[in-house]
Amino acid sequence: MELLPTEIMDQILSFVVELFSPKPSYRMPCLREGKPKHVLATTTTAKRQLAALRLTGRVFYRSASVLLFQALTVGGHSPDSLERLERLSHSPQAACVRHLSFAFYHPELYMQSKSANLADDVRYLQQLQQGFNDCLPRFPGLREIVFAQPCCDPAPCDRDRYLDMVARTLRDVELPSLSEVHLHLEHAHSLRHILDAISSSSQPHTNDNLPRLRHLVLYAPGLNYDTIAQGSPDPEAAAAAATQSHAARVLRLLGLAPNLETLTLTTWVIGLDTFVLPSLRLRALCLLGVEIPSKCLLRFLKALQDTLRSISFTHVRLRSGTWATVLTGMCSLPYLLQLNLECNGYSPSRAGFSLFHHMNGLVITSPYDLPALGALYRHISRNRTAAGRQPLMATPTEHNFSIHQELLKCVRRVS
Repeated sequence: MELLPTEIMDQILSFVVELFSPKPSYRMPCLREGKPKHVLATTTTAKRQLAALRLTGRVFYRSASVLLFQALTVGGHSPDSLERLERLSHSPQAACVRHLSFAFYHPELYMQSKSANLADDVRYLQQLQQGFNDCLPRFPGLREIVFAQPCCDPAPCDRDRYLDMVARTLRDVELPSLSEVHLHLEHAHSLRHILDAISSSSQPHTNDNLPRLRHLVLYAPGLNYDTIAQGSPDPEAAAAAATQSHAARVLRLLGLAPNLETLTLTTWVIGLDTFVLPSLRLRALCLLGVEIPSKCLLRFLKALQDTLRSISFTHVRLRSGTWATVLTGMCSLPYLLQLNLECNGYSPSRAGFSLFHHMNGLVITSPYDLPALGALYRHISRNRTAAGRQPLMATPTEHNFSIHQELLKCVRRVS
């Protein structure tokens, strides 16, 4: 054991971590496009195994320490997690930290023990406000930060101070290795608060955190239209104005991060046709739960056509236009190599569209949808062949196999 090279020890411990970690999702391949593979010990079981191996002797100590401290989660569920993070920032292991997540209780846990969990989260929120940002620069290798938002209903002052802390981290704290940020926000106004705090500050930005970002996951699930409509003489106009304002803020955030390579967007981004799109060079785009007109979606994709390699659509609903139009337009993407479709369809408000579910990731409403999908897959296969990869029909495990079965049936019927 003493004679084993460090590389071999690292491989052994990486296998241990993968053995006790959740399997990666194959349904969103775009999340992996352009990103180096990192083994992170995010589960309690994996961390326990590494901690035990770390104590077996100096052979495992270094490699186990690196993996043990790579991914850290702080939250109200662990009352002393912030204190431990502060102590860790002064230790040699601070150089090992790559991933940091600010977590809160899951909504289901509030149902089980609401008062206790709410108290933990409120206490955690208050602790975060006490100069927490001071310790972040002491993690020189920090690459990824996940900001969640409490599912509880804390006092507005506590919530706003937390959002201010998120904005200050992105605006003022120097994190030279940061390349990925996740913003999991419960309300659209939280995104507005963060963006306004970043852009309206009287002080200039003191870092390049946003420009150096390569990967962004933005979860901001739309607007509360009932609240918007209250007291408005024209509720529909008020909702439309709020939606446009929300879309503008999302685009403003993207404009602050011009070097993004992958983008995952879970938000109601509609009406993009009236805005100037930011200059992006995305390699991978993942949309989840987005409702958008077909012409806006095509305009967004066209702006990315020179760099886009991978697309994933999940629960994307068209407010106008057809999927046949979208899929046909996607055939003009010259470098598209990967496509994932899951449960996409049309807005429920559109009259006259009968919902007939197929297993190919689309709600079929037109006889032109499947042929357009077939043409797109042939286009992607040609791109893959030109890039030295196997065509889609030869790689069913990388894509939804039922799509290939449907396409083959269409080809046989046409021939």
